[in-house]
Amino acid sequence: MGESAVRDDAVLPATRIAAVVVVAVLVPALIILWGMPHKTADLWAWTIAAPLTPIFMGAGYGAGAYFFVRVYMSKRWHEVSVGVLSAAAFALLMLITTVLH
Repeated sequence: MGESAVRDDAVLPATRIAAVVVVAVLVPALIILWGMPHKTADLWAWTIAAPLTPIFMGAGYGAGAYFFVRVYMSKRWHEVSVGVLSAAAFALLMLITTVLH
């Protein structure tokens, strides 16, 4: 019988730093979209006319901020790795929306 390889399941320091940076970007977006949905013409990349749309978007940014705080605090990568795909999909959709507007 062979020896099984020991996997390092720790969250890397670079990942923790990236998580802090992402949270620093997401929290202001949450505050603007969820807290001041009527001011998107002045504070956001484009004007959002429907009042519930920025609140919904802000909730997505808030969920992302919560997730990346969990990434920062997690000791094991496998506990947070699944959420990276969801966060990437949300970021891609927001990028496409921003470019189109």
